[in-house]
Amino acid sequence: MARYDRAASDYRKKSGACGKVTSTGSDATACVKAPAAQTKIATSGAKVASDCPTHIKDMKTKQTMSVEGKFDAYMAEWMKLVNRAPARLAAYDSAVKAARKAPTCS
Repeated sequence: MARYDRAASDYRKKSGACGKVTSTGSDATACVKAPAAQTKIATSGAKVASDCPTHIKDMKTKQTMSVEGKFDAYMAEWMKLVNRAPARLAAYDSAVKAARKAPTCS
């Protein structure tokens, strides 16, 4: 999570920088198009990353929930995370693949 948090912070600091490009030509076009691919990675990655702290917290309280009779609630939350994971991971993988094909800014 720490690596994701650092990457997300760096992305937010630099987001929009290429929108200030005023020159023309293939390099300028690449500099304007490349951030869109990075934005898709950041957006889809944020959704995947947002589930991690919830899962970790739930894992830490799993035993307590069992004792307190709240295991059904724990399982319902866990299944919600499990069921939405494939779509979120697929969106992230798709964004990464698209970014690899996107033009690079030199």
